[in-house]
Amino acid sequence: MVTTTTSKRLDGEDEYPNVNYLDRKQELRELQLLQKQEQKQCQDLNLRAHLTQEAQVTLLEFINIICLWKFLANNCISFT
Repeated sequence: MVTTTTSKRLDGEDEYPNVNYLDRKQELRELQLLQKQEQKQCQDLNLRAHLTQEAQVTLLEFINIICLWKFLANNCISFT
C-alpha cells in the first residue's frame, strides 16, 4: 500500500525515485524486443507453412500427371 501526501511520498522510494521507473522502462524494452522476436518467428512459420503447402500441391500435380501418362500408355498399348 502506498500512502501519499501533497508534499512527500511515504512508501520508501524517496531515496531513489527513478529506480522503479527505470526498472519498469527496461522491462518494457525487453517485452517489446520479445514481442518483435515472436512476430518474426510467427511470420517465418507462416511463410514456411505456405511454402510447404505449395510444394505439396506441386508434388500432387506431378503425381497426377504421371498417373495420367501411365494410364494413357497402358490403354494405348492394349488397344494396339
